Amino acid sequence: MSQVAFSHQFSHRWSNAPQPVKEALFQEFDDIVRLLEAETDLDSFEFTVPDLHEHIEAIYAEVEAEHAAARLQAEQLEAERLEAERLEYEKLETERLAFEAQAAKQHALSQQQAEQAAEAQIEQDHSADNLAESRLLDTASESSLAADSTADTLDTLSDLDQEALNQSKLDQSEIETEAYQQAAEVASPVAADTAATDKGETSKHVTAPDTSTPPAFEFAALKGELDEEFIKGLEAHIDDYLSEQLADMSENLKAWLRDQIMHRLSSK
Repeated sequence: MSQVAFSHQFSHRWSNAPQPVKEALFQEFDDIVRLLEAETDLDSFEFTVPDLHEHIEAIYAEVEAEHAAARLQAEQLEAERLEAERLEYEKLETERLAFEAQAAKQHALSQQQAEQAAEAQIEQDHSADNLAESRLLDTASESSLAADSTADTLDTLSDLDQEALNQSKLDQSEIETEAYQQAAEVASPVAADTAATDKGETSKHVTAPDTSTPPAFEFAALKGELDEEFIKGLEAHIDDYLSEQLADMSENLKAWLRDQIMHRLSSK
């Protein structure tokens, strides 16, 4: 008996054959075995599957349709997945662009604020320089005013001193005149006595009358003492007056300077 040799592709094709095809073949084999039995009536025998080839073709067509539907569903799922990925990518890209635009806007705003701050600082420095210059000018003006006031005060004091000196000269002249008159009055009795004595001696010795003035040394001594005391008193009076006036002027200038500074600071 010869052996049946199967094709080398049989196992591969059988393994990959759909289950309905395998069942149809098994059913075909059962029908053949039943046909070969002795008690089988050949006239009435019928195969379970009248046309095995058409039946297998129908099974393959159905399987192919299922595979096509599966492939279509898989392709649809893949398309949906790709669409979802595309939408997600577009969303992320939109968010990235929006973030970059926001960052660029924030950077521009920060740069603008920095520029404005720099300009404000420059303006503030310029204002501070102008204020400092104005204060220096005000200080110079105040110093000039103070110097003018001091000069006016010194001029006033000089005028007062000149008036006081003139007055002292007048007083000295009056005192000298009064002293001279007092000295003359004191010397008059002495002159009278001298005249009487000279008159008696003249009657005895027959000499010319003496018409000399009172002794000069007595009047000179009296006048020198008066001049020295007057000068000392006048000097003391002038020293007291000048010290008092300078002290008052110093206090007035200090008070004026304090008032001006406080007024200037409060006005700023």
